[in-house]
Parts: sequence; structure tokens; C-alpha cells
Amino acid sequence: MIAKEVGDRAGKGTAYANLGTCHMHLNEYDKAVAHFEAQHDIGNIAELAHMQSYAALNMGVALMQSYAALNMGVALTLHVQAGRRGPAATGADQALDRIVTRQHRRA
Repeated sequence: MIAKEVGDRAGKGTAYANLGTCHMHLNEYDKAVAHFEAQHDIGNIAELAHMQSYAALNMGVALMQSYAALNMGVALTLHVQAGRRGPAATGADQALDRIVTRQHRRA
């Protein structure tokens, strides 16, 4: 990072934010949170309240998306384990198919 080499703390924090956002879009939430934590630390050291705020917000979004992805995996696993039974299962199948289709479009 050029910002790191020249001592530009704000630029370095922005670079970490951009890396975190990229990892979030790749569904790599742990890596995203790590980058947002680094951004927050830089904001704290440089006393940049706006950077700390954005970092905290981005960490929250990454953690929420991570939790949502985990819940989707659990829901699909339970659905498969339960098997497909009767008309109610058809409606559940259709709803899950729509959700999975949306998730794949985002990826």
C-alpha cells in the first residue's frame, strides 16, 4: 500500500475499508471483519472519529451477513434432513429455491 509507505493514515484506513468490502462481496466475512478492525484501529490511533464509525458499521454489516449465511446453511440442512413430504413441503421447496437463487445471483 502506497499510503502505508508515505505514512498517510487516512489513506491506509481507506485501503483497509476497500479490502474489507471486497472480501464481504466474496462472502469471506472473517477476512472482511479483520480488515475493518484494522481500519478501526487506524482511526483510533489517528483520532479520526468518522473512520472509526465507518469501520464499526462495516464490521456490523459483515457480521450480520455472516450470520445470515450461516442461518441459510442450517435451514437448508434441516430441510434436506427432514425430506420432502406432502404439499407443505412443495411450498417450502419453492421458497427455499427462490432464496437460494437470490443468493447465487449475489455471489
